[in-house]
Amino acid sequence: MWGVRESVQLQRAHAYDYRMSDRESPEVRVISDDISYSDSAEGELLDILGSAHDRSTQSDELASHIHDWPTRYHLSPLRANLLTPLTVNAGDRVLEVGCGTGVNVRAMAERGAKVVGIEGTRARAAVAIARNAEFDSVEIFAGDIAEYLAEDLFDVVLVVGVLEYVSSGIGGLTEPVEFLKKCVSFLKPDGLLILAIENQLGLKYLLSYPEDHLGIPWVGLEGYRRGQPRTWSRAALRDMLNRAGLSHQEFFSPFPDYKLPTAVIRDRLFSSEAGRELVKNFIRRPVVDHSGSPQYVCDAQLAYSQFVDAEIGPEVSNSFLVFASANAAVLSNRVDGAEMWLASAQRRRKFRNFRRVLAEGNSFHIVGSRPEEVKSGDRRSEWLLNRGQLDGPVYRGTPLEDQIFRAVLNSNWNEVTKGVVAYREFLLARSAVAGPATEVTKNPFSVVGDELSISGTFIDCVPQNLLVSPEGQLILVDHEWEADGLCSLNLIFLRGLLILATRIFEGGLAANFRRTVPLSIVDVALELAASAGFDFDETEIERLLKAEFAFQELVLLPQPKDFNGFRDSMLERGKVSARSAPVLRLIEVSSEHERVLKQNAELHSEWLLIDADRGRILAARDRDQADLDELKKQVESLSLAKDEPSLSEMHLRREIKALRTSSAYRVGRAITSPVRLTRLGLRRFLR
Repeated sequence: MWGVRESVQLQRAHAYDYRMSDRESPEVRVISDDISYSDSAEGELLDILGSAHDRSTQSDELASHIHDWPTRYHLSPLRANLLTPLTVNAGDRVLEVGCGTGVNVRAMAERGAKVVGIEGTRARAAVAIARNAEFDSVEIFAGDIAEYLAEDLFDVVLVVGVLEYVSSGIGGLTEPVEFLKKCVSFLKPDGLLILAIENQLGLKYLLSYPEDHLGIPWVGLEGYRRGQPRTWSRAALRDMLNRAGLSHQEFFSPFPDYKLPTAVIRDRLFSSEAGRELVKNFIRRPVVDHSGSPQYVCDAQLAYSQFVDAEIGPEVSNSFLVFASANAAVLSNRVDGAEMWLASAQRRRKFRNFRRVLAEGNSFHIVGSRPEEVKSGDRRSEWLLNRGQLDGPVYRGTPLEDQIFRAVLNSNWNEVTKGVVAYREFLLARSAVAGPATEVTKNPFSVVGDELSISGTFIDCVPQNLLVSPEGQLILVDHEWEADGLCSLNLIFLRGLLILATRIFEGGLAANFRRTVPLSIVDVALELAASAGFDFDETEIERLLKAEFAFQELVLLPQPKDFNGFRDSMLERGKVSARSAPVLRLIEVSSEHERVLKQNAELHSEWLLIDADRGRILAARDRDQADLDELKKQVESLSLAKDEPSLSEMHLRREIKALRTSSAYRVGRAITSPVRLTRLGLRRFLR
């Protein structure tokens, strides 16, 4: 079932009065009165399916009719990705309770199963019949599951987007556990029940996005009111499944949710550091709001990374996909052996890729595949080739885009410059001077004049696809696109910055560049280029926008709006950020507070330096004073020796005087003085 508030119309209905324009509705097998649930799109869907040549789950024809949320939900090829982990054997009997417009019924039938779908409203049941008209192996019933009597038991029972409405009283079974027990009653002893539902404590709801069924932020965190549609936490779902008799369970995390998943992750992948890094690198948009009016409080990818690092990533998954059985062996037999299943989003069929991530010891390996009917030669459109996802190892590292984004978030402009320069140098190392163009190509990224050129194999070489390895080296990953001929290096460089700028802009970080006027996405890209010393004129910007629009026009389905609309969205200044106004104001106040704190810290650092210098000066002064005092003492001692002899000197002088008057001194002096001795002898002789 579908649960976005703008189109949900729940009502009791006891008569079938549904009309579908001028088309007669398909025959519906009725088992009870309607338990009506409608999004008002049934008539349009029946017209589309009734005239479609290709009603398959991967149909480009159906996807081309997408123009709003209801048509996206019912016609998007992404719907079928949810059941990728399930192993289906030919001839398996599958029951879907609340089959809606028959998307999952069709997915199971395409894989060889015999399928019964039960839908509460006859209008939707008619659409499900139209979608599966070419399958004799499909039966669709309209009415309440409480009234259904199965002729045979089933290998698999699907309950996708249904359990949350049981408590609201729209069916005969209004207690969730009783409803699950009824579903289990249709299973074989070795059967499997598959449950998909939103998480009451999911990241999307924690970040204040409107609750899918009630349209009110945080309503589930407060606890649901009685009689409302509601969801549950992981622990609560485990308990209900146990009480229903399904004690063996395995949980998966579909991203961004179970409705239109591009990734399904096995819980055990979160249990290792390498696995957690893998999750963070592959889940680029963990939250998508289908209501169109999110109350955006922070960057969901950065927030989810924090939960993953804290080892509680599975607890805050937006949705749960649960495989449950009474028999443990069923889980190992029914679940594919991969750790993660990935699918490209919103592409034309021939460009869609599917990947399985397999564990190999402590590392991981990617195995790619594509729709079986798409051949290698069909993966070209005009000047663009999709090489597909090549098998190979999963490299360790952090996307360069994440590093630059976080640097902008922290206003660390040195790191921003470092990241942009590293990106430019990676491209330069693979470039050459093109010279005059000699090759005629429709490639809008091609070289004009004597620009630097780079091989068309690098058209998708953008910061998001460049991993910074633990050793600091850049590694190009997700290398699947190839353009004809040579490309202008400047255009490829600008394309990478434009994609990065889009994330920065949507994250509400354009204001971090602190310009006096509001910035557009293109302005942010130019600011990134200027931070590394690169300037581009309006001609180059116009070339880039035309080339990028041409790329998206070839790849995406439904196609983007016309070029003028695309151009305006890239150049529009003052465009409302994805963050809500109160949050932007809070960020502004927080930034000002942070600026003041930083300024105070700088002043405090200067004071500490001055105080340290003062201490050194005072210490030097004290040393000089001590030296001066010592010098004064020495001077004073010298003055005392000159004017007033010390006691030792006086004593010495007395001893010398006594010695000089002694006879011994006289005799000795006489002996040592021959002249005086001669004189003394003559005097005695003359006498």
